Amino acid sequence: MPSWFPLSVRSFGTENRPTDRPVAPRDEVYEYIIFRGSDIKDIRFVEPPKPQPTLQGGLPNDPAILQVRNETFCIPQDFVFNIILFLSALRP
Repeated sequence: MPSWFPLSVRSFGTENRPTDRPVAPRDEVYEYIIFRGSDIKDIRFVEPPKPQPTLQGGLPNDPAILQVRNETFCIPQDFVFNIILFLSALRP
């Protein structure tokens, strides 16, 4: 009984094919999976998706993004407290 040994494989599960034991797709990529040759009914070879260019910080290269700033912006806590006091004093 022949076996087949593909490398770097991903399981797409039973893909809504009729079966008594459905299998969900998996995101993991396996080094290999050993199949019994008589169980293979359909096989497809697909290319992995090409990596998409990203902006600084890992954001997608989206033309709607005009600028990215990775620095953390901190407001001192006493400044926030003073603003709250000021705003509460303005209330009638």
